[in-house]
Amino acid sequence: MHPRLPGLMLCVALLLACCPAWAGGGLESDLNTALGQSARLLETVAFKGPSPGDLERFLALREQIQTLHLLLTNRFEMRGRRTAALGPSADQRHRDMQQAYGAVLDACLAHSQVI
Repeated sequence: MHPRLPGLMLCVALLLACCPAWAGGGLESDLNTALGQSARLLETVAFKGPSPGDLERFLALREQIQTLHLLLTNRFEMRGRRTAALGPSADQRHRDMQQAYGAVLDACLAHSQVI
């Protein structure tokens, strides 16, 4: 097992645990689906060993997750402009969410670069 695999699996699990409300469709749902697929692929590789095509599938999922992350980050920035008008509490909650999301997904992507 690759030494970074457990850390990557933990990052994906944390993101999935935070995302059950993302069932409505769109970018959030697509990210949740891609994270779930990557988690299942990593679990399979961790317990059964890699099979042909696993690396290519993982790399494709990582690219999809990176793209969705960029799109969501842009959406959160645009939404932040609107929440600022709602008052300091709404603005702070949104900034906290945006920072937490960014930190976890950035860590997840950093772990995946080694594989």
